[in-house]
Amino acid sequence: MIGKNHITLNTPINSLDDTLRITACKMYISIPSSTKQIIHVLDIEETLTCSIPDEAETVIFGIDSMHTVNTDFTDALDPIHGMFWTWNSGYINVKIEGISRKSIQNGNIFQIHLGGYLSPYSTAFSIRIPRKAPIRMEVDLGPSIQTVLKQYGGTVMSPGKAGHELMTILQRSITIVE
Repeated sequence: MIGKNHITLNTPINSLDDTLRITACKMYISIPSSTKQIIHVLDIEETLTCSIPDEAETVIFGIDSMHTVNTDFTDALDPIHGMFWTWNSGYINVKIEGISRKSIQNGNIFQIHLGGYLSPYSTAFSIRIPRKAPIRMEVDLGPSIQTVLKQYGGTVMSPGKAGHELMTILQRSITIVE
C-alpha cells in the first residue's frame, strides 16, 4: 500500500503532492518453524501471499545472517529472483522500484534496495503475529519512498546506515489486520 491506496503495478498513485508509479516490489519473508526456517520471496508481479504454519509466532522480514552466510542458493534464495547482491553484502530483503516526479535520477526513477546482514546495519527484523489464521499484513511503502526521495535523491542500493534507517521506517509501517 501507499497510504490507503493499494498498489497495482505500473498504475499511478497520487500521494503527498506526487504521482508515484511502482514498477517492482519484492520482499523476503522468513518463517521460523520447529523443523526449519521457511523462506518466501513475495513479488507484486506474482503473489503477495504465503502460508504460515500454525505454530509460528513470528515472521521475519528479510534473510537473517545465518541463512545469508550458509545459503545454498536454492528455491527462494536462488539469485535468479534478482534479490542477491554478493557474498559480502548478502540478500536484498526489500526491493521497491518506481517512478516519481520528485526523484532526481534519470527518467525520475527511484530504486530502494534494502539489505545487509552485518551489525550495526542488519536489515532483517521480526514481527510477532497473532496465533489465529488467516492474518493479513499491510505494509505502507509511502514513508520509505518519501524518505528516499527527500533525503537520498531517489536511490538507496547498498547495505549501510541509509538502508538500515529505511528498513526501520518500513517496520513501523506494518499493520496486522485481523
